[in-house]
Amino acid sequence: MSAQPLADDLLRPYQGYGSIQQRAFSGYSDYHALQTSVNRRRTADGLSFGVSYTYARSHNLGAIDPFVSDNRARNYNMNGSRPHNLVINYSYEVPNLSQKWDNVFVKALADNWQISGITSVLSGTKQGFSYGYTNVPTGTLSGTGAINGGASRPDIVCDPNISRGDRSFDKQFDTSCIGPPSDANRLGNAVGDEYQGPGYMNWDFSFFKVVPMGGNRRLQFRIELYNAFDTDQWTATDTSAIFNYVTGAQTDGNFGKLTGATLSARRIQLGARFTF
Repeated sequence: MSAQPLADDLLRPYQGYGSIQQRAFSGYSDYHALQTSVNRRRTADGLSFGVSYTYARSHNLGAIDPFVSDNRARNYNMNGSRPHNLVINYSYEVPNLSQKWDNVFVKALADNWQISGITSVLSGTKQGFSYGYTNVPTGTLSGTGAINGGASRPDIVCDPNISRGDRSFDKQFDTSCIGPPSDANRLGNAVGDEYQGPGYMNWDFSFFKVVPMGGNRRLQFRIELYNAFDTDQWTATDTSAIFNYVTGAQTDGNFGKLTGATLSARRIQLGARFTF
């Protein structure tokens, strides 16, 4: 039994010739978004904030597979698109405590404070799956065995996405929904955007303390916290399946798990500035 599909030459209309290159400017991309925002400017109470939300859909057609009847249906996808983006910014000038307890110590420690921050809530990006084989029998299989010109992809047999509450470090999507390609040329039916990766929430805070020193002179102390609550912000999932060529069973125990890659952990930055 040979594991390789028919040789490329047997599929060409002019047998015996090598690849005939063709260049066509047929790729394109588009972006659609619904953007909303609400802002409150600082008033006498010292509070200002803004809320912005973007629902976005971006598509891209950047590949051509000559052996499919509908190239757009196969390659026009949302890979890399991040559907939901919510950003909240806020700033608050803390009322001076010396208005109630007027003494030098209260003025020095509790007056002229300002708190500001940005909270971001982002959904994950659209992603696709890849695959490979183990236990390939003797034959001429090279790579995944796809014919020249067609990007070999797995078959998607159901929706692999699971609810946020059901996700864990070891299971980010339903791995049973991904199988080896079943068509003769191993093209697979995956489009490349079936899975939405992990999103995250981030909190950045800044605390400012201003010490007036007469005239235009001021001393400012700053405390800045990035990812203030030190939350895990996962950035990558193992989306590459490994199949047993003979049985079709998945053999990669890490498939569907988080890789452990994250954005930066909490950072604290201190600073001081003197203006005159």
